[in-house]
Amino acid sequence: MTPILVTGGTGTLGRAVVRDLTAAGHDVRVFSRRTGGDLVTGKGLPEALADVETVVHLATTLRGPRDVRATRTLVDAATDVRHLVFVSIVGIDRIPIGYYRGKLAAERIVAERPHTILRTTQFHDLVKAILAGMAKLPVMPIPKLRAQPIDVRDVAARLTELATGDPGAEPQTWAARRSGPWPNSPTSTWRPPGNAARRSRSPSPARRSAKAPTSSPARPRAPSPSKGT
Repeated sequence: MTPILVTGGTGTLGRAVVRDLTAAGHDVRVFSRRTGGDLVTGKGLPEALADVETVVHLATTLRGPRDVRATRTLVDAATDVRHLVFVSIVGIDRIPIGYYRGKLAAERIVAERPHTILRTTQFHDLVKAILAGMAKLPVMPIPKLRAQPIDVRDVAARLTELATGDPGAEPQTWAARRSGPWPNSPTSTWRPPGNAARRSRSPSPARRSAKAPTSSPARPRAPSPSKGT
């Protein structure tokens, strides 16, 4: 049995995938900056790819162009890889933000090799991180958004299945069964550390511009959801 290489194997999703693949009896190699590798420069990549036929590419940053360069370096080096599994994001072909454009460009690069692309919705861990960031503000805004977060363990289980199967043709979607609005009371499922910030319901940008006079001070806005490992 040849080893399976997991890039970004020390991240939130990567740890779960490594655990599942190992539990299934596979020989797993981890490639990340924490293990001394660098996908952008290619440092340590030839050694990591030796005798590898399957790569699960999970490494990512919040900078789209860097993701594209890292994916290009990996694909150019992975000449003997028979199956490249790549995790991406639902909606990147419809939402024109920089990070998503980078992911879409990375998908096109991955498609140069026999591959499977799994697009997922945001993880619960990301929603928690966003709430933690907003809790640092004097007033904690709760945006009127719909979310469809998924447990990272479910994504890891699906990636493990894909990594041990044959390459696919079209991107697959993996998401929670139901979507819904952000909770009216986030502290019902999550409590910020220390003194809880006051909460306020934030109107959508369109409603805000219609109601708020131009001389009013800007209200704090929640960061845009993004994904990463």
